[in-house]
Amino acid sequence: CIRDSSNGVETLALRPGFSGNVDEFGMLIPFPSVPAIRKIDDNTFAHIEAAVDPPEMEVQILDPMILELASATRGMGGMRRDKSVAMSEAPLAYDSVVVHKEEAVGMYQVAVLEAGSPRALSAWMEDNGYRYPEGMDEVTRDYVEAEWCFVAVKAKVGGNEGARPGPGMRSAPMDRPQGSSFDGHVQGMGFRFKTEQPVIPMRLSVFNGEGPRNVVYMLTDGPVKISDVPSDLVKRQVSGEQLHKNLTQPIEQVFVGG
Repeated sequence: CIRDSSNGVETLALRPGFSGNVDEFGMLIPFPSVPAIRKIDDNTFAHIEAAVDPPEMEVQILDPMILELASATRGMGGMRRDKSVAMSEAPLAYDSVVVHKEEAVGMYQVAVLEAGSPRALSAWMEDNGYRYPEGMDEVTRDYVEAEWCFVAVKAKVGGNEGARPGPGMRSAPMDRPQGSSFDGHVQGMGFRFKTEQPVIPMRLSVFNGEGPRNVVYMLTDGPVKISDVPSDLVKRQVSGEQLHKNLTQPIEQVFVGG
């Protein structure tokens, strides 16, 4: 999650984990304003994790005889490098739903909605093949009353290199047969939206499974306090100076054997 306090723009990147039947996957994500939506690289979070906690390089010191043998082997072509790794002004009526946009984002089909009530939102989602979060009416009502919009997401999950969003697309090709299972992380998505206060809109994420666990990285240009998120949930803070050092300086080396 990236927050720019100068213009009130927040960028939220998500890559959910999912375990279950591919036909049961769905997300409903609330936002304070209509977001722009894009597919993101699936390695995004691995890069962020490595920037916050850089790996160590372990250097093995070998005796001269082994080094001489390795050099000879390299000269014979035995150690070749793999070159292939190269929102509305007034509250909506109780039974109303406004569809701001529908589009394909990689392997997903998404709809950005405003609703006058959880019942209206649930009815629209069920009529259009999306999963509404059962038992989450109270949380959904809070967002409805705050006049937030919702991004509804559906897909048959799985890796799908062939799903390339294009102009005018309203559906995404599926690569897994109906009734098959999946266990892992699905495609990542990025959302950019305007908000007066920094937010982490994840209260509805619990309907995607039992015992959900969210790991959140907040990148900001100054100290922030997230509404309704207790401070004791903050595990670490890394200064911009340290983060810059992690990204630009050689990683730490640990020498073993000499």
